[in-house]
Amino acid sequence: MIINNLTTEDIKFLKELKHELNTQSSRMTANPRMYQVRHEKFRPDVNSEGNYFEAVYEGESLGIFEYTLEDVEEVKSILRESAYDDEETLKEINEICLENLDNENIDFCCYNGNFEYVFNNSFLTEKACREHIECNRHHYRNPVDYLNYAFRNPEMEKLLRILSKIEIKEES
Repeated sequence: MIINNLTTEDIKFLKELKHELNTQSSRMTANPRMYQVRHEKFRPDVNSEGNYFEAVYEGESLGIFEYTLEDVEEVKSILRESAYDDEETLKEINEICLENLDNENIDFCCYNGNFEYVFNNSFLTEKACREHIECNRHHYRNPVDYLNYAFRNPEMEKLLRILSKIEIKEES
C-alpha cells in the first residue's frame, strides 16, 4: 500500500512523533497512555465549608483567599482602596472579621469552598503537554503534566501501536 497524499512536512511530523512515543518515559504506566493538564480550580461548597473563600464586592470577584487573619486583612485592604474615603463604608469594612465575612450594607459577600484537581486537554506526548503548559500557564492554577492510562480505549491503543511501529522510507 502506498499513501501519496502526505506532504514532506506530514512525514517529518510522523517520524518525530514516532521517535517521541518510543523514547519518552512510560512512568510505569501501561499503554495506551495520554498526557493531560492537571490544575486546581476553586469550587464553592454548598454547605458553606472549606479552607478558602472567594470575595465578591459589588458583583466583581476580588479573588480567592485562604481562611486566615492575614488574608481577611488583605481583602479589607483591597476594599478600603475602593471606598473613596466614604466614612460609613470604611466603618463597615473595618467590621469585617474572620467569623463574619459577609456585609450586605456594602454589597460584599464570600463563597466558601476548596480547590479540586481538574484535568484538561489530552496529548500523545509528554513534550507536547509540557509545551502547552508553558505557553498557556496563565489559564491554569498550579498546572502539571499528568500521565493517565486510557482505560478501555481500543482506538487510542491501536493508534499508538501503529504510530510506534510505522516505517517511513524515503523515495529514491
